[in-house]
Amino acid sequence: MSITNKGDNLEIFAGIDVQQLLETELPSVLTLVSSSSWSKVTHKNDVTVSKQTVDGRTAFLTSSILPFAYEDVLRAVVDTQEHKFYDNAILSYDVVQVICEDESCKADIVRLVSAPAARGMISAREFIDVRLMVPIEDGLAVMQRSIECGPVQDSDEITVRGWTFPSGSIIRRRADGTTEIDELVNTDLRGNIPVWLINKTLPSVRCSLHGKLFDYLAGNSASASSGGSSSGNSSSEGEAESE
Repeated sequence: MSITNKGDNLEIFAGIDVQQLLETELPSVLTLVSSSSWSKVTHKNDVTVSKQTVDGRTAFLTSSILPFAYEDVLRAVVDTQEHKFYDNAILSYDVVQVICEDESCKADIVRLVSAPAARGMISAREFIDVRLMVPIEDGLAVMQRSIECGPVQDSDEITVRGWTFPSGSIIRRRADGTTEIDELVNTDLRGNIPVWLINKTLPSVRCSLHGKLFDYLAGNSASASSGGSSSGNSSSEGEAESE
């Protein structure tokens, strides 16, 4: 099944069991994020990136505390259109179809196209994911994973479809008005890119993205908390560690 326009091809999610996602895959993401098995790879500008082997792949967890209101951070991370304003590694990011939406859960299908990288040696990647957003205590949990969906859409520009294994974000309000965010990335870019190269470069990419998020919120947030960390591209570099 291919995706051409928003709202088309409703059959794309006919086989998606939202209840099953709620009962199995979302809890597995929450458990993985909170596990004690993460090994710190780097810490820079108050952003920590850790790694863990999951089913033979290397997953990464990026954690930071942002001195901005929860609502502003949530919108910047979850809203696909706003996300594009600070993440220049994305060519397009759109909600293709809403599956369900109520106070207890929202599920949709998103299509993300990453920009070519490494001076064109890495071609653009397309990801078609189901995304689940569920309120939790003091925040929101987001689970995302890829679904089978026919050939890539812009074949002239995109040659490879990447794959998202269960990943997600946990965004929480803190008592001091800051916002805590943990983002789990467990993906396979596919193609001919050496896995070791991806694992080596991804930590710095994740740190940079959180810095861009900080700078975007600093310029656009309705209110910034006086507490919390001061991570961001504009702040002085913190301790950097790598394995």
